Amino acid sequence: MDVVVIGGGSAGLITSLILTNKVKIPINVKLIESPTEKIIGVGESTVGSFRADLENIMGIHFHDFIDEVQPTNKLGLWLSFGSEDFHFSFDNVFEAIEMGNDFPKPIGFRFRRGNFNHSQFSKAMIYDKQAYIPSEDSIYSQGFHMHNDKFIAFCKKELKNRGVEIIADHITDIKRDDKGNILSLNDKYHADLFIDASGFKSILSEEEWIDYSDALVNDSALVFTSETELRPYTKAITMNNGWMWQIDHLDKRVNGYVYSSKYATEKDILEELNNEHDYNVKDYKIIHFKTGRKAKHWVNNVITVGNADMFVEPLESTSLMCIIKCIDDVGYIINLNDKAFNLKEAYNEEQNEYYDNIRDFILLHFCYNERKQTKYWQDYNQRRSMLGKFGKKMVNYFTDNDASLAFTQWTAVCNPFGLNGWYSIMRGLDLRKSF
Repeated sequence: MDVVVIGGGSAGLITSLILTNKVKIPINVKLIESPTEKIIGVGESTVGSFRADLENIMGIHFHDFIDEVQPTNKLGLWLSFGSEDFHFSFDNVFEAIEMGNDFPKPIGFRFRRGNFNHSQFSKAMIYDKQAYIPSEDSIYSQGFHMHNDKFIAFCKKELKNRGVEIIADHITDIKRDDKGNILSLNDKYHADLFIDASGFKSILSEEEWIDYSDALVNDSALVFTSETELRPYTKAITMNNGWMWQIDHLDKRVNGYVYSSKYATEKDILEELNNEHDYNVKDYKIIHFKTGRKAKHWVNNVITVGNADMFVEPLESTSLMCIIKCIDDVGYIINLNDKAFNLKEAYNEEQNEYYDNIRDFILLHFCYNERKQTKYWQDYNQRRSMLGKFGKKMVNYFTDNDASLAFTQWTAVCNPFGLNGWYSIMRGLDLRKSF
């Protein structure tokens, strides 16, 4: 099977790594990247499954990744949201309880005016001037912070070792048949399957974009650096017109104020950072993005992945997770010897449900966060009705039953955050007081 991947960023590289590792039939992968377009270099933050995904899905040796990428550990999120700070730790405190039993009480503890999980990772996150090394029994809940340029260089080296040809070229011509299948790119690149990892431009796909911006209004991030403290978590802080991430690398901290241009200007954001938080930001860059997803993700012989396929929000670092899930599923379908790709519609339906449930999970953080009462946050508190079917079901179950885990098997369907994620956020935001 011949596959052409368009895009030399994380999405295209991870796609190529997964296909060359997971597909069991003979496969020839070519990756075409722009010779001029720069990769967005704000650093990558992952979810807790990333170490397992590296080894089991991408076929990467963990110690090679550590040596060359030099990531820092991420044990979860420290959220300065709601009335008190709280943790979403990756060691699944809420899923460690046997199904059908209630959670032990208390499930959390109070420290530094916060209400935190009573778990190994959460306790380690309290000591925020230390990088914590998880034990072997917790390695499959290990996330990372990493510099994007180092990760990309590492992935390219690994792909070249696997015989993947990486080509620098602009795609200027796309030929399709009367059904919409791509026949060739630039009259010289031919394949059975084309994968569009070209970012928001999505140069191969003609599929409709389903907009999420009515519910997830942020569209910009002001990114700057400061001195690092090597904290083993991502910190998310409520700001007047959005929220700010803090990610520690070995050499610096990367901060990003995520906001909506409907509520604030670049000048407003800088004034808040410099006057209210004493940052003295001078060197920075603005990154613009759009939230939403494609209506279909696999159409004819074209698959979209990464920002070409969907983007929700920087909060919860879902981008790499979605790329991995998407292409792992594609590899599974190819391995079924589904030469006609008859499973495309089933794939499209599952991806839509998966992405929409992530949208709900992110929206939950915003619409129940009552820490500030600026116009931005007052409007978000009015968007609770915008939660989708799955999000409303999760909220209703939690507010009715609190700690009970009985009859919760349905929460595992197309829900990458599991009970642990939803319960961590709903308890942290104290949703039950809202009902």
